[in-house]
Amino acid sequence: MTTRQVLSSDGVRLVYDDIGPPGGVPAVLCHGLTMEGPQFHDTAEQLAGRGYRVLMPDLRGHGRSGVPATISADAFSLACFASDQRAVLDDAGIDRAHWIGNSLGGIIGLSLLPSGRLLSLTTYGTAYRIGLYGPLAQAWVRLGFLVLGPRLVARMMAFLVSRHRPTQDYVAARILASRPDVIAAIAGTVGRYDLRDLVSASQVPILFLDCRKDWLVGWAMGTTRRMARTLGGVTVVTLAQGGHCADLDDPRPFRAAVLDFIGSG
Repeated sequence: MTTRQVLSSDGVRLVYDDIGPPGGVPAVLCHGLTMEGPQFHDTAEQLAGRGYRVLMPDLRGHGRSGVPATISADAFSLACFASDQRAVLDDAGIDRAHWIGNSLGGIIGLSLLPSGRLLSLTTYGTAYRIGLYGPLAQAWVRLGFLVLGPRLVARMMAFLVSRHRPTQDYVAARILASRPDVIAAIAGTVGRYDLRDLVSASQVPILFLDCRKDWLVGWAMGTTRRMARTLGGVTVVTLAQGGHCADLDDPRPFRAAVLDFIGSG
């Protein structure tokens, strides 16, 4: 495995891991809010063993990557995240890749659908639309950290992500390792978005993993489930025991579904 870095268009250092044969079919494993690329280490090893070249980026403000000079919702917009990942693909010399995105990583994948950079898109823990008021979501996150404190917030959020204790511990540790102002700023972005039109218009094969133990954003999945089941270009696989981070708490069916989907294209 090689660790690489590239600068974004606004000067943020972006770090990503590159594993697997250089000539293999490219795949990107993209994490969610507060998480990091190494979340996918075991899944990446399995994909690499099947001949895929796998990239695992740390998103801006996460893990080993840098933080924008100004912390705001604009600095963490979907346009910024998408631009970053195009820069990562360019740095790696990859034209198109299979995109497997968890939560925020799936939202970024949805925003990349018109870019021509995706061979396919797999999302889990990702709704096609969330209709909250972004500034209010940002304010609630700030208030939560102020009133409850980081440790209690981390444990509460980890409980919603998974009922699997090792996953909870990992998620809580990642929340505590993240800057509250960054979390709040990103909440302002992902609290309100609607990417359904991009899904409807897309010619890219899409896999929607319906994780039935996802208590974090499961409340927002009704529209996504109905839409995914009616569109001919979307494959739906239900993970009955999968939580928000199904790759961690229910890895075997998760990896089987991903490998079957990207291997069929």
